[in-house]
Amino acid sequence: MHNNARHLIQALQELARADGNRANAEGAATSGTVLTMLKQLGTSTGNITGDLGLAYREILQLAQRRSLISKIDAASPFRKLPFELPALEQSAGSSIGFIAEGQAIPVGELDFTARKLPRRKLSGIVPVTREMASAMSAESALSRDLIRAVADGESAAFFSDDAASASAPAGILSGVAPGTGSNNPGNDIAALIEAFTGDLDSAVILTSPRNGVKLAAIYDGTGARGGELAGIGHVTHAEIPDGEIAIIEPGRVMLADDGLEIDYSNQATIAALDSNGDPDAPVSLWQHNLSAYRLTRWLNWRPAAGSVAWLNSVNW
Repeated sequence: MHNNARHLIQALQELARADGNRANAEGAATSGTVLTMLKQLGTSTGNITGDLGLAYREILQLAQRRSLISKIDAASPFRKLPFELPALEQSAGSSIGFIAEGQAIPVGELDFTARKLPRRKLSGIVPVTREMASAMSAESALSRDLIRAVADGESAAFFSDDAASASAPAGILSGVAPGTGSNNPGNDIAALIEAFTGDLDSAVILTSPRNGVKLAAIYDGTGARGGELAGIGHVTHAEIPDGEIAIIEPGRVMLADDGLEIDYSNQATIAALDSNGDPDAPVSLWQHNLSAYRLTRWLNWRPAAGSVAWLNSVNW
C-alpha cells in the first residue's frame, strides 16, 4: 500500500481508538500527515485536497484492480466525461469521402442526442469490530475489507438489469432484451456475438471467473482472469452471475467518476437488510461493540443503444 493510503487507514484507526471523538483522535495523531487527514475526514469532495486527496486516489486505485468497470476500461476504454457536461450521443454514423476540388462536402443523415451524466452517489457501510478498527496489527486486513467493498459494490451496480431511479443509473443490462443461453459454451458465445450490433473491434465479453475456466477449454488465451476470445477482449468478475454472459462496447458507454470518500462512526444505528433485501431490525453500533466505515463513490454511466447484448439462463 502507498504511504498516503496507509496514513489514511492510520487516521481512521485513530478515530476508532478515540471512540469517534475527533478532537481526541487529533491529539493522539502519530504524525502531521495523519493529523491533517483527521481534520479533513468527512468534508465534501470539493474540499478534499493534499495528502487526503492523494490517499483517496491511492485506495481507489487499489480498489480498481478488483473493479469490473476498471477491468473493462483497461481492455477497451469507456467514453469518460465530467459530471453534468452536455455531450452528444451519436446513434448513426457520419459520411466521409473523397470529393473534387470546389465541390460541396456531402453530409449524411446524422442522429445525435444530447446527454449529460448527473452526479450520482454510490454508498455503503462496512461494519467491523471495534477491536479490528483500532488495532495497528489489523491495518492490512482493514484496508482489504474497504477495498473489496468499494470494488464489489460498484461492480454489482454496473452489471445488473436494474432500472434507473432518481438516485441511481440503470445497470448496463437494463432495457436490453436478453437472449437465452444453453449448456454449450461455444454456441452461446456465437449467439452473443450474433445478437451484438456494436463494433466487435473494440468490444469486450463479460463472464464470471468460473465460466472463464470453462471457456478456456474451447478458446486459447483466456481463463478465470479473462484474456481474449477469438480476438475479442474477455473480462471476468465475481459479481457476474454464472448464469449470465454479456458483450459491451465501452467506447459507447459514457462514464463519469469523481472518486471516493471514507468516513468513520461508532455511534450510528445501521438500518440492516435481511437475506431477501428487506428492512430488518436496526443495529446499534455501540450496543454491539462495532464500528462502521461509510464508503461513498461518485459515479455514473450511460450505455448507448446497441452497445450491450447479453444472454441469461446460461448453464455450462
